[in-house]
Amino acid sequence: MRYFRCIPSSWRRCDVAGVSASDLVRQACTDATEWGKGASVGGTCVDRGPVWRRWPALRSWVPRRRSARGTSMALSAVAITALVLAGCSNSTGHSSGSSNSQGVLAHQLIVGGIAAESGPLAAEFSPVFDGVQAYFDYVNAKGGVNGRKLVYSAKLDDATDPAQDTADARRLVEQDHVFAVVGVSTPTFAGAGYLATNKIPTFGYLINTQWFHHPTLFGQDGSYLDLLHPGPEIAYLAHKVHARSVAVLAYSQAQSAQCAQGFVNSFHEFGIHVGLVDESIPFGVTSLSTDIQRMKQDGVNFVATCMDLSGNVLVATALRQAGMSNVVEFWPNGYSESALRSYPNLMQGVYFLSTFVPFEAPALYRGRYLGMARFLRVMHTYFPNELPNEVALAGWLDAQLFVRGLRAVGRHVTRSALVRAINNMDHWTGGGIQPPVDWRVAHNSQGPLDCAAFIQVRNGHFVPVFGTPPSVFRCFPYPQPKPPTLKAIPLPAGVPRA
Repeated sequence: MRYFRCIPSSWRRCDVAGVSASDLVRQACTDATEWGKGASVGGTCVDRGPVWRRWPALRSWVPRRRSARGTSMALSAVAITALVLAGCSNSTGHSSGSSNSQGVLAHQLIVGGIAAESGPLAAEFSPVFDGVQAYFDYVNAKGGVNGRKLVYSAKLDDATDPAQDTADARRLVEQDHVFAVVGVSTPTFAGAGYLATNKIPTFGYLINTQWFHHPTLFGQDGSYLDLLHPGPEIAYLAHKVHARSVAVLAYSQAQSAQCAQGFVNSFHEFGIHVGLVDESIPFGVTSLSTDIQRMKQDGVNFVATCMDLSGNVLVATALRQAGMSNVVEFWPNGYSESALRSYPNLMQGVYFLSTFVPFEAPALYRGRYLGMARFLRVMHTYFPNELPNEVALAGWLDAQLFVRGLRAVGRHVTRSALVRAINNMDHWTGGGIQPPVDWRVAHNSQGPLDCAAFIQVRNGHFVPVFGTPPSVFRCFPYPQPKPPTLKAIPLPAGVPRA
């Protein structure tokens, strides 16, 4: 999906422009008042390529290897997976001079969050607030943390605009006087530089490269992405389904093509024949007849895409129309009950990957996977009309990590003490929801585990497959040995299991 923004010619051209979704492309260069923040229509429409990964509609254009976990596609989570637009050069800002214990009151602790609550994909980002709020309500009902209730005082909308995102970050610190930012979910995390510069503990949905290398910024399952080097999971899946020849399909935009290259690298590394790679598909295409014909000629029986949900649906439709319903499909995004309800027939047999315990696991393994069961139960209590989704789960995990750090600090709470406490955690699983995260290295590297849950749609339901009993997860050596192997390792300690 390609994103545009109108920029008046008098503005300094940023390295990366702001974004709006593809369905606003026509309007983005004519309706400058709405999207260009008052810019004259004489500005320049700058095409900066796609934003992807890790919100359910787009998240997994990117093969995403996460520190202390494995490859995940986001995402979520949805993903996709993501390389997301950075802000302009002034996004780092200057020191706010705020206190190390700002927002810490006698009986309350004040926090805020930022999400893209308006704009074309608002429904995909805003659930992060629900996940945070549900966990805070759950903790507050039990008395809070060290005698303080958690107050979610400000939930700001950045309107999918980098400039607004930076302004929101400043407002939270300098006007709302929050102690920490808990719950960031946006494709335009331009405020990351300001928050990192001012050493504000920040917790959010890891879809942006801005989370990298900053000790005060915490993604829900690590803060590091490797976009071109996915783990062996995609190749393992191809091997398990006896793929003779695989096809990789991607949009023509740079990041979607990077996702495709990552898949191809993995297939080649493990000796799997790649019959077709098409990185030239325009977003919004309505026919894939040429690719389908080439797949037939090469005997392709496994297809991996680097496209959004609409692109995946198009691929599934085209395969069935061509009589190729036996071709196995991998979608990096679409693991959501709402998607399955919309496309139950087209999603039959499709495979997905997850770096967290699948939502279905607690029902399949009664009395097990208690961390995910707690998430589902509490979310249903506070948000009964919301289907389980990866973005809300990310918010829940953000809030849980924040609270875990607070409890480690004790009554005398400071930002620096909180950050230090979390960065000393070497085995954080989000309460048994995901494989362990080692926060001593998770800002800057990928190791030490490479684990994922494989999920397939069977008879209208998501079903975990290929796990390592008694777990839904399968783990691989990281880093890969030489020569590389698709052999899974015994289940490491701490990986959630039934």
